[in-house]
Amino acid sequence: MQVVIMGPSGSGKESTEAKLRVEFPERLGLMGVVRIDDCVENRPMYKEFMKKFLSGKGIAKTTARMQINATVNELNDAEMKDIADQYFLTRDRGGCTWESMEKSIKFLENGDTLFYEITGREYPSSFIKMAEKEGKGKNYETWVVGNLVEYCDRTVEGGQALGWGLQRRKQWRVSEAVEKFMKHDNAPAPRIPNFKSYIKGAVEVKTYIKTMLKILDCVKPERERSHTFAGDCPPEKIDRVILYDNNGEKGAIHKVFDSQEFPEWRQARDMVKKMTPPEKCPEGLRL
Repeated sequence: MQVVIMGPSGSGKESTEAKLRVEFPERLGLMGVVRIDDCVENRPMYKEFMKKFLSGKGIAKTTARMQINATVNELNDAEMKDIADQYFLTRDRGGCTWESMEKSIKFLENGDTLFYEITGREYPSSFIKMAEKEGKGKNYETWVVGNLVEYCDRTVEGGQALGWGLQRRKQWRVSEAVEKFMKHDNAPAPRIPNFKSYIKGAVEVKTYIKTMLKILDCVKPERERSHTFAGDCPPEKIDRVILYDNNGEKGAIHKVFDSQEFPEWRQARDMVKKMTPPEKCPEGLRL
């Protein structure tokens, strides 16, 4: 079988993967993971670029996390674009796209369980088609597992944060990755998304929401479907949809929807819609 883990950047897809391994040890069997980011972040051309770039910003092995966080937060759009351009150059010319494809085919041919991690920009038809083609008649089952994380921090009265929103999570994750990279030569180079752009982050989340709502509508029984995606459901079959709430502290992730165990479709749609970013986060709740 294959498991497509979906969620915006910073939503905790690796935590979801770990949770699935614990909750479904017998179903998932032998497991392979395909992350194109892992390939890029370990390529010498990208690591050398990032080492030079970060050193030029005054970040060294001994730089404290808070200082790293402040420096990363001051990067301008042009600098972030330079990093993104180098990332995609490494991905395309460094052989990562081809390498990831070869790994996927090998896992599928062996009949192993295959994990993908994507941001949910579109319906996962391409993954299902590849499993049908390369799985050589193994009748691959496809699960789509989505993360639910609110865009702004969750707070209680007085402004105390109960859980970090996507913006804050992304920024702190980048600072942590930069610190490890500068301290250890064998650590992967960090990818630095433009987390300061509220508009770009909000667009990514809204796209994920639209895709997940479509998946929910196309997987549930036809009699219960809304008219939103009527006639727009791809022919590729998704066998199971699971949603995890990953708000709150690290390790607090928990399952809130399962199309095979407790198919509360309307509740699932409402939970996904709740991720919709407001026009702006309340003042003082973002780094």
